[in-house]
Amino acid sequence: MDAVNVANFFVELANAEEDSCMTNLKLNKLVYFAQAWSLEKLGKPLFEEEVEAWQHGPVIPSVYTAFSPCGRDRISETTAGYDESEISSEEMDLLLDVADKYWDYSASGLRNLTHKKDGAWSQTYSEVRINKIPKDLIKKDVENDHLDSFTDKIDEIIPNLPTEGRHDKDGHLILPVDTYPDWDEQ
Repeated sequence: MDAVNVANFFVELANAEEDSCMTNLKLNKLVYFAQAWSLEKLGKPLFEEEVEAWQHGPVIPSVYTAFSPCGRDRISETTAGYDESEISSEEMDLLLDVADKYWDYSASGLRNLTHKKDGAWSQTYSEVRINKIPKDLIKKDVENDHLDSFTDKIDEIIPNLPTEGRHDKDGHLILPVDTYPDWDEQ
């Protein structure tokens, strides 16, 4: 997967919420944290593009460039060619966990999180040149943190889901009993 596809996932997620505002600054930080957590939890990079230390924090140049026409304004649509089916279920779970953890932060709040003392950005940033942030430092930014599993909290998020009714061949509920009360008769 490439970093722009990761960014498109977050843009699509933001545009599904009426009051959500995704900017290039916030988007780059979310993609950065997705990379960090992939390195930490999955033991591999989510994407191969380099992350650079810019003035306002970690930036993935391909993501910045893809969404730069929006400037500082809200990003209203994904880039051409976005295909969510390219995201594996393992990667999807990780992206949802990252969104769950960082979604409510503002762009400047995420910027502040990436500017922590002795963090990856602060160790590589220079005012006179752009430096790449090594993946081992990116991983260290989240090593002593905790990422809850969004899927483990689904019962808290959506309480009282029905369990009785018609199930598909994999055991997933497809039609609650109260939606089709006489399903047993057929």
